[in-house]
Amino acid sequence: MRRLLSLFLLIALLAACSPAPDQPAATPQPGQTDATSQPESTAEPGDGGPVTISYAAWDYEQQFYEPLTKKFMAEHPNITIALVSLDDMMNVPREQQNSPEGPLTQLRRIVSGADTAPASALTPEAYGSGLLLDLAPLMDADGAFKRDDFLPGALEQYAAKGGSWVLPRYLNVQILSYNKDLFKAAGLPEPKAGWTWTDLLGNAEQLAKKSGSKVDTYGYLDSSGGFMPLIALLHDQGIDLLNTPAQKVKLDSPEVLAAVKRLRALTDSGALFRPEYKQDAPIDPGQIIRDGKVAIWGNEFVQIADGPGAPKQPTQDFGFAVGKAPYPSTFAGLYGGADGYIISAGTAHPNAAWQWIEFLSRQQIDQPGPEGPIGINNGPGRIPARQSLADQTGFWKNIDEQTAAAYKWAIAHPAPQMERTPDYAAFGALSSVLDQILGAEKKDPQKALQEAQKQLETQLAETQLTPTPAPDTNPVIVATPEPQAAPGGAATINFSVDGYNPSDIRRVARSFRDQHPEIFVQIKATNAYTEPPSLAKVAQTNDCFTWYAPPQNDDDFKALLDLQPLFDADATFPVADFAPALLTPYQRNGGLFGLPYAVTLRTLNYNKTAFDAAGIKTPSYQWKPDDFLAAAQTLTKGEGEKKQFGYVPLSGAQQDLMFFVGQFGGKLVNGSGKEARPNFGDPKVVQAIQWYLDLAGVHKVMPPIKFPYKRDDPGFEDKSYEYVTNGRAAMWFDQGYGMFGGPDGVPPIKGIDPNGPQPPKFEVGIAPLPIGGGGLNSADLYLRGFHISAKTQQSQACWEWLKFLSADINNLQGGVPARTSVLTSDAFTKQADPATIELAKTYAEALHSRGSGSSQGGDPNAFYSMDTYWFFKALSEAQGKKTPLDQGLAEAQKLTSAYMDCLERMPNKPATCAAQVDPKYQGYNTEDPPEGPGKPVFPLG
Repeated sequence: MRRLLSLFLLIALLAACSPAPDQPAATPQPGQTDATSQPESTAEPGDGGPVTISYAAWDYEQQFYEPLTKKFMAEHPNITIALVSLDDMMNVPREQQNSPEGPLTQLRRIVSGADTAPASALTPEAYGSGLLLDLAPLMDADGAFKRDDFLPGALEQYAAKGGSWVLPRYLNVQILSYNKDLFKAAGLPEPKAGWTWTDLLGNAEQLAKKSGSKVDTYGYLDSSGGFMPLIALLHDQGIDLLNTPAQKVKLDSPEVLAAVKRLRALTDSGALFRPEYKQDAPIDPGQIIRDGKVAIWGNEFVQIADGPGAPKQPTQDFGFAVGKAPYPSTFAGLYGGADGYIISAGTAHPNAAWQWIEFLSRQQIDQPGPEGPIGINNGPGRIPARQSLADQTGFWKNIDEQTAAAYKWAIAHPAPQMERTPDYAAFGALSSVLDQILGAEKKDPQKALQEAQKQLETQLAETQLTPTPAPDTNPVIVATPEPQAAPGGAATINFSVDGYNPSDIRRVARSFRDQHPEIFVQIKATNAYTEPPSLAKVAQTNDCFTWYAPPQNDDDFKALLDLQPLFDADATFPVADFAPALLTPYQRNGGLFGLPYAVTLRTLNYNKTAFDAAGIKTPSYQWKPDDFLAAAQTLTKGEGEKKQFGYVPLSGAQQDLMFFVGQFGGKLVNGSGKEARPNFGDPKVVQAIQWYLDLAGVHKVMPPIKFPYKRDDPGFEDKSYEYVTNGRAAMWFDQGYGMFGGPDGVPPIKGIDPNGPQPPKFEVGIAPLPIGGGGLNSADLYLRGFHISAKTQQSQACWEWLKFLSADINNLQGGVPARTSVLTSDAFTKQADPATIELAKTYAEALHSRGSGSSQGGDPNAFYSMDTYWFFKALSEAQGKKTPLDQGLAEAQKLTSAYMDCLERMPNKPATCAAQVDPKYQGYNTEDPPEGPGKPVFPLG
């Protein structure tokens, strides 16, 4: 069972904090000072000469802030703005994390590394500490600052402890919707601003309707699963659970028991609707609302965008009149928050920093896109804090008066700032017991609360044994920003890192700069495209870059620089350091158009516990298909729900099928690109596919399989993951340890998620693919590499950088190094799992001795660029005994070939060609794409 509570708590209870990534970072801490830096005057920063201040921006937002920095610096010639990466501050490798870091630790890192930043990782403990600068004196001293330009209540969102800590940019406000027709039918007045939780729950009781045990109409659909109504009921009794330390919480107190019993009655009557999500019976709360069966609900359940470009609110999606009202005032602030700007208490230039963030608060930073602003959450309730900015963007024009009034009332009546960060030990226990009492279990409230209190006390006692160090909120000094541009005389190269963590690559670039000060690597983390990105497009805007696969077509190769001359001229970097098979996908006409970096190996994974019990030796790469079948037969045992299968195709059988076609010496496709044609009728292909289908149909060593190929296919429940994790699969194909993360599973991180990935119930083994029959296929190796654009003017600088980066072992993403010298280096072997090292050695031998094996199995990219409807139709009909496999594949080859010939004549007409070739066609190519320049065709295979 999964509910919305965990997400709700993150959003509602930390609404005052902007979101931060899951993996915090560790950057060097600067020295400390004895006092925070406070402004003494409003003197123009240039009085003492030019100053530089830094702003921490997320990588994806850099492209938006760059023009703003230029605009600001033109208006303030004595102030230089240096953009620094907020991602770098907030992301570090997992192995460098000693323990989970809280928001204050993250905030300290931000304010130590930048003068100004977005308001991320804020908690009540940060206000008045040595981390944040109080903005109130700056506001008061700035005669040009217009407080009345902000919506009433906006500046008060972060007013606490006698100071003002955030200059808001947007306010995030959640409000309630209600079914006006249901209120009218019940004879109830519509909700008004300032109503209480008692009013809300009382209305919900009167609006709920039941017929026997069935609820016809629900009163209030609650996203917190009853948690926030419980907080409200306790608040009415003088209990402030939000600000109470867990050690003082008594879950089994009479007050909590009475409140929980009240919630049980509300739930049983239908007045309180707690949507419970079950995998076997999913519930769509939005649909229940649209069906008119809910009287009151939060906007989070029916996402209807508002603001510029949005349709008129709020009735367009409903068959009834919808009203809007603020949440009850007691917790109005918990359902919102703001995003804005902060100044580090350690800045040396507070006045310059203030002028910069005040300037930013007046700018339209969100960039327009085809579906709304780029890079932001454009959901309902995201409201510009400044009225001038709202007018500039036309925000209020598309919002009806009642919705606008609800938003403005909620902003003008913020709840008091919480005194402390909510204690999640108590909240976790309370949310769990609410599930037990209000959910399907219907546990006795008193007993459940007593058990929860005991569990809470046990948890707190365990925590005391290893207490978490108190966060450091002492004063900071902002570190001098690193150079954001090449020093004089150095060459700058733009390097795109799509598919990698920019912060990780930027760390490598810093090490590179130490050795090559004459080269400055500008890491580009985001490329803006109006169409799907391609290798050729990335090459147009970068000197060099990463890419997730070798080049595929003529356009790709034309966009790339031939690296072979660079290899020939560089005796320090021999091409022999790469297995020839790894270079083959990057070669064309004697040229080399990429540098392979990482190789992700497909593996034969196995249940070592089951193998040992059956007395079978570890799988060998020398296995042929018959050896694989013999092992699968020995390992298959049991019946029904407890049956252990010798082999289970993980996440579908298509890729495994193609592998075995190669092991029989067959290939599904002849040629490549426009010349590619199906080879389905090849006797070796027929033999291989029949052998594979027989694994399930004849030998019963594999669960029944299905190949979805029709657009109206009812679907097929894939239980392969369940089979593997429950120990009912003896063998399966994966990439390394795959879902398990390692031989002992993914180790849980203390304090993060006790219900996260757990160790497997058996010993997991990995082995090479059984390639004794046909060697390695190009589809069995996933290559990622580096490239240099054919248009670059910095080819030699890129070459030096790519050589350096190719030796990095920290960004392999589960793969192994492509360079043999790096693969066998102490640095890699010390960090890699021994089984992975042995696996890599085996594959290296196979690659050197057998070559690429690219002829085996055919080109998988070419196969999937076809329409595979007729191929999988033949397999499905053979399984159902409708058509013999050889006949079905012969027909599939004829129709697919005709389809490809048609596409060659009419390259933009996949649907037209499919219908011409086969009037009974039921595949996915049902519409031809729009014509015109820049509209590539992607036939649906």
